Amino acid sequence: MLNWKEVLETTFGLFYVMTEGLDHDGSAQKTRVSIFLVLIDMGQVLRTITNAQYGWSPDSSDAMAWVDIVFVITELLEKVIPRIVFFLVAVVLIIGALADTFYVARIFKHGNVRNMLPVKILRLLVGAIVTTLFTTVLEWVLYPMECLLENEFATKGHTHTDHSNPGHKSLSELLHGEMAPCQPFATPEIAVTLSTILITVVYIAYSLITMLLAFEINPLSRNPWAHSTGRVECLWTALKVAAAILPYLSEFLSSIVVSIALLALSLYLLWAHLTYMPFHDLSTNVVRGGVYGAV
Repeated sequence: MLNWKEVLETTFGLFYVMTEGLDHDGSAQKTRVSIFLVLIDMGQVLRTITNAQYGWSPDSSDAMAWVDIVFVITELLEKVIPRIVFFLVAVVLIIGALADTFYVARIFKHGNVRNMLPVKILRLLVGAIVTTLFTTVLEWVLYPMECLLENEFATKGHTHTDHSNPGHKSLSELLHGEMAPCQPFATPEIAVTLSTILITVVYIAYSLITMLLAFEINPLSRNPWAHSTGRVECLWTALKVAAAILPYLSEFLSSIVVSIALLALSLYLLWAHLTYMPFHDLSTNVVRGGVYGAV
């Protein structure tokens, strides 16, 4: 029978061990690295919120894409590496993070914390797929349905698809041959698509829970009004999810409605950050505030 108290204690121990010492390293080099990672994160968000599906012109959307260094690197790699490889990498990273989380929780529950390698791997995975590269990994996971967006772009006279480039072939093209129509919910694509949707939901939930608990584990993460400061980072994650997912609903929602929703969420995020100041480092709070204001 599941003991809720044991679950809470195990979770507390897991995140305490995983985040131990991270807030106390205030070296200049650590600060510079943190700021660089935040800017990489911001570039991905700026690229997604200036999607042509939101009413931006194709030229503006293409220009903003180049502020995302991860996108630039991915575009270069796709000249020789098929897009599906990135999809498989994303799936492996997500499943690996989940498996490592349960493993670390298990060894902590049994008091075996001498081997810190799984904890270090978990820190690296969380830092990569939950924070810095969340937007890109989410897009990689959605690869089986990505051709739906490309079809929508094509109807507007603009497409990123290059059928001569193996990196831009859709799942339907890989299974049925070049120039095959986009049918992610046909057979046999539907098996991959449904699995992708499940992995995406789990990934988003894992990211939100991890982000919240990483702040909750620190007693200083609550201000005198007892408002959780972890909610700010959860709002940032929610904005990234909305920016990446809403283009798939462009057939049902107008670009004005979506843009207003993203603007409202961005303004609320900025207000929440200025109100709660979630980080225990001034420079991080300043940079984060600047990023949220820019977005």
